Amino acid sequence: MGKKPADGGFTPDRGSGMSSAPTAAPVPFDCYRADDLVIDARVRQVRRHGRDIGISGLTFDLLLVLVRAAPALVSADSLIEQVWRGVVVSPETVTQRIKLLRQALGDSADEPRYVVGQRGRGYRLAVSAVPLLASPQPNPQAASVPGSVAVMPFANLTGDPANDYLGDGLADELITALGQVPGLNVPARSSSFAYKGHHADVRRIGEDLSVAMVLEGSLSLAEPEYRIGIRLIDARTGFQIWATAYQWQFSGIFKLQDELAQEIVRVLRARFGISLPELSQRHLPTQDSQAYRLYLQARTIARGTDESNRRAMALFDEALRLDPDFAEALAYRAILMAGGAFLGREPLDLLDRARNDATRALTFRPALAAAHTALGMICSTRANWLDAAAYFKVAFESSRNDPFVRNLFNLSVLRPMGHLRQALSELQESYSLAPADGFTTHELSLTNSLLGRDEEALRYAELTQALSGMARHWDILMVHTRAAARAGNYEEAAEFAVEAIREPMRRLGGAEAMRAVYAAFSDPLKVPDARDALQSLVAILNTIAVDGRTKMFLVAAFVGLDANDLAFACANQFLDQSANALGRIDWSELWTPELAAFRRDARFQQLVSRIGCLNYWRQYGAPDGCELHSGVLLCR
Repeated sequence: MGKKPADGGFTPDRGSGMSSAPTAAPVPFDCYRADDLVIDARVRQVRRHGRDIGISGLTFDLLLVLVRAAPALVSADSLIEQVWRGVVVSPETVTQRIKLLRQALGDSADEPRYVVGQRGRGYRLAVSAVPLLASPQPNPQAASVPGSVAVMPFANLTGDPANDYLGDGLADELITALGQVPGLNVPARSSSFAYKGHHADVRRIGEDLSVAMVLEGSLSLAEPEYRIGIRLIDARTGFQIWATAYQWQFSGIFKLQDELAQEIVRVLRARFGISLPELSQRHLPTQDSQAYRLYLQARTIARGTDESNRRAMALFDEALRLDPDFAEALAYRAILMAGGAFLGREPLDLLDRARNDATRALTFRPALAAAHTALGMICSTRANWLDAAAYFKVAFESSRNDPFVRNLFNLSVLRPMGHLRQALSELQESYSLAPADGFTTHELSLTNSLLGRDEEALRYAELTQALSGMARHWDILMVHTRAAARAGNYEEAAEFAVEAIREPMRRLGGAEAMRAVYAAFSDPLKVPDARDALQSLVAILNTIAVDGRTKMFLVAAFVGLDANDLAFACANQFLDQSANALGRIDWSELWTPELAAFRRDARFQQLVSRIGCLNYWRQYGAPDGCELHSGVLLCR
């Protein structure tokens, strides 16, 4: 809601119906984020902004002990026991190893950023260490290693914007094919396609994505064929390394894609001496080139708006009429349907259709990340949180370098479950993979806002607007609303809130209610009138369509007016109305600093039990700022 919080605090049982979900095992937590560092115990590597900073041996072991103990202090004796393991060393040896660690981190004992020492007591991490559910594959010194290449969407020079899908499709298949070559680092589609239409300098792309080379292409017409030009560019200098051209007809697109990938691998091997294996025979997505054309068009058209998604659905439908076994088309149609149902734009029965599509896709491609992602989205909408996490975890394994999957996991599971700090860490990983991706910056803005980090939230909101060029919408407006209210600028916050709510609600008293609420934040004498206005607004919500974000905003507004009775009544009313799709409601609002007192109320236990959170917390830990004791949630 955004009222100045009186105290601190931070920001969901498993249902039936998705019994085929992978078993959700306890998370091993072999990877952590600490400030701008990623400490990866699996490969014994510390990365900053995607690059290995060269911490190894006993220095790495010492850092890992401090990270796993954070924020607790670790004595010198305990460090000797855990790091040197039976070797007799003196406390001075620990001191010298701490110095080496600080040097490697660029840290200082006088003004410590990472490691704090307490004389005679020991050492501790100065920053929080948050476990990561999954980490991108290591990218050691990628910018200086030739075996790293970003494949950009091909420029459409045909004169017809409708042909964009061809350039996108060729680039996408190259990303998939080259990404399967051991020893070759290739950023995911989400990372490289984020630059489409932005005319970014290749040197900037190379720095952003930590790659040594950038592959660009162009598509033009040479009736009755297409012509593509390919060039490989040194990302440090911007100079061309290699170029070639092909002419082809669409019916030969699969052969062309294979030839391109093989040629690029040969060039990298011959020009740079990189040891790369031959490309293995790949799985063809479909034998029907027309179905493939429709699939590529759908992927390019779908932009998240109602109209673009409807057009994409029609194209997926037609592609699947031609080839009912086209796994990729099934999976992405499932994602579209699941997303529409989750946002309340489409009826809930689409979830069953989406589940059938995703399950069928997995019969043909068991490791297809898009199908597991769709099932994760479906489970989270049904509030089957454990199943959702399990599906997303499988999707991670097939697409570790893809921020899209990571961001959806954050949106669908981590934030509703109150794991905001882990969500922020996952999003920071996404940002290191794709700093120009508007979805990533959007989610970073929202998560920082929920955590009360308004300066960061506003910075990412501004970046999202610059990247997307879209008009301000609910999420970004809520970031501004919270920031203005927390700064005590209640009139400004009210106007942001009025702009955020939809026109039917605004017309039926929503604007007056918003202004009354924020006026009451600055003048306690106006609280009774604000409560009455808010109650009147909630009473008419059954007459209009209201999304899950707005519903939780209203709950938070009651809490801000010190009306917890009304807030719990409102939340339970919304639960009753959403019994078959509890995940449609934006439960992430529960974990803002402003709702700390709400979380301490005894009735909060019943609320989160109804949402189905407890089994998730038993496996993955209690939400931030809370503890779980014998099934009872205790929040600070």
